[in-house]
Amino acid sequence: ENQLELEADVPYFSYKQFFFSNAEITGKGTLDQLSLKGKVGNIVINDSINLPESVFSVEAANDISKINISTTANQPINKANLNAIVQTYQDGVVVQVDTSSFSLNGKPWVIDKDGRLDFRKESVAEGNLVLRSGEQEIKLQTEPSKKGNWNDLNVLIKKLNIGDLSPFIMPKNRLEGIVSGTAKIEDPFRKFNIISDIRAEQMLLDNDTLGSVTAHLEYDNTTGQLTANGKNLDPEHKIDFNLNLFLKDKEKANLNRITTNMINYPINILERFLGALFSDVEGFITGPVEMTGPLEELNFTGKPRLKGGGLKVKFTQCFYKIQDTEIDLKPKSINLNGIVLTDPVSGNPVYLSGNIEHHSFKNLFFDVLASTRKPYTTDALHNKPVLLINTTVRDNPQFYGRAIGTGLFSLTGPESEIFMKIDAIASNKDSSYLTIPSSTSKESGIADFLVERKYGREMSELGSKKGTSNIIYDVDLVITPAVNLKVVLDEVTNDQIKGRGEGVLSIHSGTSEPLQMRGRFNILDGYYLFTFQSLFKRPFVLRKGADNYIEWKDDPLDAKIHFDAIYTADKVSFAPLVTALNLDPSLNRYREDVYVVANLSGNLFSPDFKFSLEFPPNSKAKNDPSLNFNIQQMEKNPNLINRQVTYLIVFNSFAPLETGSSTSSSFGNAINELAYSTISSLSGLLFNQVNRELNKALSKILK
Repeated sequence: ENQLELEADVPYFSYKQFFFSNAEITGKGTLDQLSLKGKVGNIVINDSINLPESVFSVEAANDISKINISTTANQPINKANLNAIVQTYQDGVVVQVDTSSFSLNGKPWVIDKDGRLDFRKESVAEGNLVLRSGEQEIKLQTEPSKKGNWNDLNVLIKKLNIGDLSPFIMPKNRLEGIVSGTAKIEDPFRKFNIISDIRAEQMLLDNDTLGSVTAHLEYDNTTGQLTANGKNLDPEHKIDFNLNLFLKDKEKANLNRITTNMINYPINILERFLGALFSDVEGFITGPVEMTGPLEELNFTGKPRLKGGGLKVKFTQCFYKIQDTEIDLKPKSINLNGIVLTDPVSGNPVYLSGNIEHHSFKNLFFDVLASTRKPYTTDALHNKPVLLINTTVRDNPQFYGRAIGTGLFSLTGPESEIFMKIDAIASNKDSSYLTIPSSTSKESGIADFLVERKYGREMSELGSKKGTSNIIYDVDLVITPAVNLKVVLDEVTNDQIKGRGEGVLSIHSGTSEPLQMRGRFNILDGYYLFTFQSLFKRPFVLRKGADNYIEWKDDPLDAKIHFDAIYTADKVSFAPLVTALNLDPSLNRYREDVYVVANLSGNLFSPDFKFSLEFPPNSKAKNDPSLNFNIQQMEKNPNLINRQVTYLIVFNSFAPLETGSSTSSSFGNAINELAYSTISSLSGLLFNQVNRELNKALSKILK
């Protein structure tokens, strides 16, 4: 009876670059007709496009096939419902499309009813098929060839949003723009040669503006040769291009050639290749650049001239202008010798040397040296200070600030493992400011200096290229007296130690490496600013000539310190001490400044405190033997001296020497509780927990 029946359940198969999974197909037919139905769980077109749950049916009889395809999909095709009748002839086929639709990136497209395409040799073509979506239109027309007995396909494109199709063309990039033009496809089923003229407007490649472009293209499918020429339409920033590519023959691909000629053309597109290290790339180049070889291994050659150039170093956040110069592009590298940068802040130069090796601007390898010293010179006149660091806590949570000085900056290694070295000497004349922040406020119970963490996100955001570079950096900084260093102990209250000094500081860290610090900062003058109860500030001035310093030995959390700091309590009354200590009665009416001297040593974030009291030279208090003897006795008893220090700092008064039982008022009891409860944590008064203790006591006063 010549019956055919088919049942197939195929878990997985592929055809060329397409992959199919969970296909179920059933069919039934005879020599005269065939009915075929099926569904496919998923069809993978490329890395970003797949068609889940596709259903199809084919009904064929007497050389006529009725086809229906229905599918849903991820981006960019959301869904499709296609209906067509294909009639087969001895000299070709005719495709007639019934009403069909599909959605592309959320935009509905409609294929006009009764659209027809003729691909026959021995008949006059009369095909016309139109696809529409708003103002977008693609018109397909078949016409007899002027070269032979076949039909060609003409494609007319009107205001096509190329962004909807870019996932098919460039799945790893974002291409946008409006395209109009024409294309002729010669004998689509056998030759498939293409001649096209297009005009693209508002073109964007990722975030880089390409503007409006016109181009003429010709493609020979037999040889795989693509030739094209075109230009942009910006009269102020011009680029012309010609290309001759071999897309099929790998040996002939070595003959690929792309030539460009630019006039005042912007270079910001380079940021896509250098974005892991540099941002705000600007400038304009003029001259020819030629690219040769296989597309994945293009060699770049040329010497275009750069004008108005500039870039920002991400790590330091310093922007430098590039003096107008010729850029030496070699086949596999960019020669940087002789390029001079200018610091806009100081107006002084930075000299570059070395090169950046690349493979078609991929797999970059850096061997770059930047120096404030002019090559082949040794005198100070040719080594002028520039802005070296210009960061905030948002740029670099490890340390930040603004520093001016001289030195060397080197960048070596592949882009996946870059080593950055900075050797700098701070300027003696221009002030610099560096801050080492605390990552957690001590009001939350933790005085955190820096915690070990991964810094890749901070360093690789802001327009970086694909992949994250592992950047390791060493900074050696010679600190001069013009450098002001601030250590923030509490981000909320802004408790800080700030000083001007000198020393040497070495910092090592990286994208995924913990911060290490070595060196010593000798403070010539400065202060510790203590904020009491988040309401008012009390400055402790660091005593000059007292060997005040901060010293690091690898772990930044384990910095060692020595500070002698003085707080001045203004015009303090001595009356609370007179009766209790049997002092000269004339001191009852005496007021004088009292110096609270704090000696801090040990760990920066949990220091050991030792307090003493001093008086101005030649003052009555300084020359009273009985008073000085009693003060010395208090200094030997931590409870007594701490209580006096607490009153002097908080109330600008000496503490009465009576016990808590000798006072009866609720206010007096509360005050005594305040003093006694904070004595044991007076170190915390300066660094951690005093706010909590005072909150408890003051709340009783205010009841």
